[in-house]
Amino acid sequence: MPPYPDKLPDGGSDPNVIEKTYTIDVITPLFGGGYEAGTVDPDMPIRASSIRGHLRFWWRATRGARYDNVKELRQREGEIWGSMENPSPVIVEADIQSCGKAYPCAYYPEGSNSPQFKVNHPPYALFPFQGSRRQDIPATKCIAGISFRLTISYPKELSLEVGAALWAWVNFGGIGARTRRGCGALYCQDLSPPDRAGIGEWYRQCLKESGIV
Repeated sequence: MPPYPDKLPDGGSDPNVIEKTYTIDVITPLFGGGYEAGTVDPDMPIRASSIRGHLRFWWRATRGARYDNVKELRQREGEIWGSMENPSPVIVEADIQSCGKAYPCAYYPEGSNSPQFKVNHPPYALFPFQGSRRQDIPATKCIAGISFRLTISYPKELSLEVGAALWAWVNFGGIGARTRRGCGALYCQDLSPPDRAGIGEWYRQCLKESGIV
């Protein structure tokens, strides 16, 4: 497999390369996302490799319908996000600004085998992390209050591809485990809606600008 570049391309001097930086807050507790499945790495809760995987998924979700068959989709996906044969021209870096605070999402009251979840930690979303007193399994730790700086660099011709994936990931996805249940939700001032009142028009405009419709 060809090696990945040792450093980011210089987006300031190469007119064919775009480099953008975003500040992103994780606004709901983060579960998983570490090097070990299902656990949070307190030293590196946000990993560039995880972000790349999410962007790859959301690229399929937003741009995948443009291709006639799976073969064409996979070929284009490999050209953008990398494959066993070719490295990706998209470079992703994550710089932690705030590591947040780690804590168990639930606890077991004295004499009870039923967990008590923290306030604003809904059991229907977090039950896989509740642990078990009978089996002596503690509740899973999560992290709240994480903020990171995302730097992403890519060839100019991939602007629509990368832009659509990034916009969808920040607004409809998340980081870590159980993102479909609201865990690890993200907020970025540059990519998220400015207010509730104009969210419909904002959504339609973003779809158009991202080339999704």
